[in-house]
Parts: sequence; structure tokens; C-alpha cells
Amino acid sequence: MEGRKGLLRTRPIKGTMPRGKTVLEDEILKSTLLNSEKDRAELLMIVDLERNDLGIICETDSVSVPELFIIETYETVHHLVATVEGQLKDGYDVIHVLEHTFPGGSIYC
Repeated sequence: MEGRKGLLRTRPIKGTMPRGKTVLEDEILKSTLLNSEKDRAELLMIVDLERNDLGIICETDSVSVPELFIIETYETVHHLVATVEGQLKDGYDVIHVLEHTFPGGSIYC
């Protein structure tokens, strides 16, 4: 969860694939991840959960999903990610954010 000037942003991750040993293998693994029905369904489920959580504490109609099914590449893995964001309601603070968004949908306590 990230918040700047009242804009809250969360970046759920559902789906991870190792990096390939060659450029071609890397591209195949990214494509496999991007087209995985299981990982796409799980990411959609978490995006919906995050939208609902933010909808409680954000201004009406401000919650959006500007990025969905994006591959992010790191040194050793690829992740399937999304971005969910919304404008925090006036009078709400970090305590409200914590109460309504933690633990996150993919964090187990």
C-alpha cells in the first residue's frame, strides 16, 4: 500500500515465473505467465477484493484499476501484477487505511 497526497495505491501480485536462461526462454516464460488462466483468475479475485477495500475509505467513483495483467520482470522472477488506486476520503487517515486494507488479500496471518 502506498499513499501520497491522499492517493492510495496498491499493487497486488498473483503469479510468479522464474527467469529463463536465454532471451527466448525468458519470453516464453513471460507469455506462459501472462496467459495462465489460474494466475489471471487469482489476480482478478485479489483486484476485486482490493477495489472493495479501497471503496470503503476512498471517494465515491475514485477507485480505478489503471493497470491489469502487467508483467514485471526482476533479476530472478517475473510477476503478474495490477494497480488499484483511489482518492482517500476527507477525514480519513492512516489508521482508517490500516483498518480497512490489512492484512492484504494475499497475505496470510
